[in-house]
Amino acid sequence: MPDRTHELMPKHVIERYRRAKERRGAWESHWEVSCWNDGDPNRWKMLAVGSDDPVFKICLRIARRALAGTLKDPTNGATHYHAKSMTPPWARNREPSAEIGNHRFYNDVE
Repeated sequence: MPDRTHELMPKHVIERYRRAKERRGAWESHWEVSCWNDGDPNRWKMLAVGSDDPVFKICLRIARRALAGTLKDPTNGATHYHAKSMTPPWARNREPSAEIGNHRFYNDVE
């Protein structure tokens, strides 16, 4: 496997974040990431985050550890999730790989 540690350097992570923020219009139109939806109470928080934010820096550190494989995955490899208060069509007849708080996680969705 190629060494990609340079991609975890803050400038690279922040650049990916910047590009993702620019593409949020596509996410909003598909409702794929709920925090970007107009009615989501967390939307203003996401829009206000800057690269110098101390909490964002902590998140970057945690993301680096997760990408490096040094954190336990409490979702057991989940690629999808939803709030327990709903059941999207793709989750029907599937067993969650984990339940954390008010969310169910799935690792068998293609």
